[in-house]
Amino acid sequence: MNTGNIKQVQDIYESTPDFHALIDSVTYNDNWDTIVDGKTMYFWFENEKQIRTKYGVLSDVAEKQLAEKIQMPFRYFQKMKTENPSLFLQSLNSWAKNFPMGLGNKQYLVRSVITRYPNSIYTGNKVRAILSNRYRRIDNREVIYYMLPILIANGYEIKSAKMTNDELYIKAVDPKAEIDISKYKQDDLIQAGISISNNELGLGGLTITPFVYRLVCTNGMMLPEMLASFNQVHLGKPMGTTDTDRTLESFYDNNELFLKVDLFVKEEQIKSKAKLTKIKEVFADAKEKYITGSTYNQSLQDVLNKLNTLESSVSLTDDERISIEQHIQEENIRMEGHDTGYYNMFELVNGITSYAGSISDYSRSTELEKYAGKVLHLPTSAIEHKVLYNS
Repeated sequence: MNTGNIKQVQDIYESTPDFHALIDSVTYNDNWDTIVDGKTMYFWFENEKQIRTKYGVLSDVAEKQLAEKIQMPFRYFQKMKTENPSLFLQSLNSWAKNFPMGLGNKQYLVRSVITRYPNSIYTGNKVRAILSNRYRRIDNREVIYYMLPILIANGYEIKSAKMTNDELYIKAVDPKAEIDISKYKQDDLIQAGISISNNELGLGGLTITPFVYRLVCTNGMMLPEMLASFNQVHLGKPMGTTDTDRTLESFYDNNELFLKVDLFVKEEQIKSKAKLTKIKEVFADAKEKYITGSTYNQSLQDVLNKLNTLESSVSLTDDERISIEQHIQEENIRMEGHDTGYYNMFELVNGITSYAGSISDYSRSTELEKYAGKVLHLPTSAIEHKVLYNS
């Protein structure tokens, strides 16, 4: 498994002043009022007190969100900014002020960051995101604040954790919930766990997904198609209502939400023995589904190429397919004692997770762990027709 460190996640603490703002205008230089060289884009905001403030350079995510809000194709947005900054500024300001239901008449939640720490994941001050006024903050450090005590109290061990510019990941297992999945030999143990992810820039919600950890090779696989997941979108009440505005509340106030999370974790833990038995049966079935060999007239490369059409949520690159093929062969040697040239679905999905655990890109590694779970649960008819019989 690709491992990160929970201590490193906790150490990444940012000063993140969020505010509701009217998008008023965009300008380009350190004087904030005229274009000089077009090198650095700063954003003016008019906040609730009608005071214009400057909050640094727009991140890539914020630029995409701004382009979406003024209904400008992002490729054109980038082309103008790079090749004709004068036209870009003129167009952007015009749309910001005169857009139907004008941007200047609507409030947005602006997420910014002021970098103060040497180990920051950000460089310089940035506008991280421009979001709807209904956006509900469930922030990464809030997830850590609530989730660590829940995991520890329920006996989970954290195997991996990482925070990127966009996403928080925590993967934990219950060492008391394990089962042997070996076909002939003993001690091929898997443990039940959960994978937690959260995005605080409008690109995804808080998700808790069932997770299986294989001890012999420290591979992880997510199984959302097979087992229940917990999902909470970042959606709250709009500004201006008489109800409590949840978008700008202080951290650590989502008590009701995390009581539900705690209940979900406890219920999943109670079901873990039955879940593992079910997973063992699925793995046993996968070991009987051969995908290569003399009967099927296709190579591992053929199979991996076809997976891109069968399961389109992840597109494997050429380099990834080559590496995964090697990991499948290694899994075959682990299972059979030598490379038989006959590979099954179990070896296929474990080749994917083994490769996922070997790469440094944590987000891609997590994506491939989800992908392996989806490949495992491809409909039998589709697998037989499109993979096994090479049609």
